[in-house]
Amino acid sequence: MVAGRLQEKNGYFYIALSYKDSNGKRKEPWFATGLKVKGNKRLAEEKLLEYRTNFDIKTGKLRTDEPEEDHSILFGDYLFNWLESIKGEVAPTTYGGYYNCITKAIRPYFNAKLITLQSITADDIETFYRDKMFPKDGKKGIKGKTALRYHANIRKCLQEAFRKGLIPNNPADLVKRPKEEPFISDYYNSKQIIELLQIVRGSKIEFACYMASYYGLRRGEIIGLKWSAFDLTYDTVTIRHTVSTTSYDGVYRLVAQDRTKSKKSYRTLPIAPELKTLLVEMKTRQETNKKLLGDTYNHKYDEYVYVDDVGKIVRPDYVSQHFPIVIKKNNLKKIRFHDLRHSCATMLRHLGVKMEDIQQYLGHSNIVTTEKTYAHFEKEQNKLSLGLIVDALAEKEIEKPDAEM
Repeated sequence: MVAGRLQEKNGYFYIALSYKDSNGKRKEPWFATGLKVKGNKRLAEEKLLEYRTNFDIKTGKLRTDEPEEDHSILFGDYLFNWLESIKGEVAPTTYGGYYNCITKAIRPYFNAKLITLQSITADDIETFYRDKMFPKDGKKGIKGKTALRYHANIRKCLQEAFRKGLIPNNPADLVKRPKEEPFISDYYNSKQIIELLQIVRGSKIEFACYMASYYGLRRGEIIGLKWSAFDLTYDTVTIRHTVSTTSYDGVYRLVAQDRTKSKKSYRTLPIAPELKTLLVEMKTRQETNKKLLGDTYNHKYDEYVYVDDVGKIVRPDYVSQHFPIVIKKNNLKKIRFHDLRHSCATMLRHLGVKMEDIQQYLGHSNIVTTEKTYAHFEKEQNKLSLGLIVDALAEKEIEKPDAEM
């Protein structure tokens, strides 16, 4: 029987065994019991005896069905197992994002270095970020924003392992977090938006461009608009349903949800006369296509506004992919589709609308997000302010006293 003792750390009992291997080298492996110190002394002592009795010196493992993850599982494998365990607890898009981060980057990296759950350190994690952000092979590194996504996955996983008593602490809490690069969005002014809307008139992305420019809607909010969201009696539209995409296991998935990005993203806005005209045109076109195509028309998305001529919902990635094509073809200023949302906010700000009102209009969760995202708009406002000062202090002939003359 090998020697052993109980150790207390962070309110949990750990088993510390001690033995010499076949080479005469002293080994002292630790095992998490998952038992809290308070009220579990007897159970911990029984578990200690069990471990001492069933530990195999030759293999360095227990002769029991003790889960491998408790003492020797590779960190990348434990991370993947954790991901599968939370699959039903998070939104499909969230799971898809986690899945791609873990399977494409985090798991392969740590498993290649044979880093286990028990052995991983803050230095290992920081080295991973550096290697990914500043690769030595000359390849393009990831951005700080991507590294922060990796960090979120790693920390949540290790926190769960710590909560279960599998590790004595969460090494991710000691890591120096990667810094996200400051991002300044671009935008169109009112003349550029008018030009854009004239160009896309009658095209498949007209509705998307209109809703992003006039209402600052996100892509998923536009795709998710249903006819039931529009109240033509009171001329209002309520943003309450979204459609987004995700992919994992090699499968592309369309995700429809009766939820918005945040509680404040759920909002009701007035319908402009131009939008009402556009909606009538789209409804008429849909009804005409249903009659023309008959049984070949796709009725799966009848409740949605933004569908193509055969009834299929317009996919979010279609909008993102075709918008830059239209921009380039017509020699317009290069911006992203999401920048039309910023353009909407820009116009509101330049027209003197308060930040608080812009926040509600765009559906930001808090005013800090609005101020942070659109802080650069103030530069234009500062130009106006400077112009007022210049006018006030413009050089004028100053009359001097007679004595000086």
